[in-house]
Amino acid sequence: MLTFDEFCTAAVLVEKFSGKIENLEDAFYEIDVDDSKEIDFDEFCDWAIKLSFKSMGVDNDDLFGVDGNKNSEEQIDSLLKS
Repeated sequence: MLTFDEFCTAAVLVEKFSGKIENLEDAFYEIDVDDSKEIDFDEFCDWAIKLSFKSMGVDNDDLFGVDGNKNSEEQIDSLLKS
């Protein structure tokens, strides 16, 4: 689990793959989807994957579905090949 203070301390490392984080508090609460005031490993990985796909030009709504439900592996493969 990663608290807000720990996230701020690690921001320099996180920005190496995410790019500049303009507002650390906004980013933290975007990642903390369950509002637990801590980022767990799965939340961090989901956020990092979204950033990675965004950098490749894949829309997060296409990848994760407008309703937040993850698409199947076949649907994701199809998006990446297009």
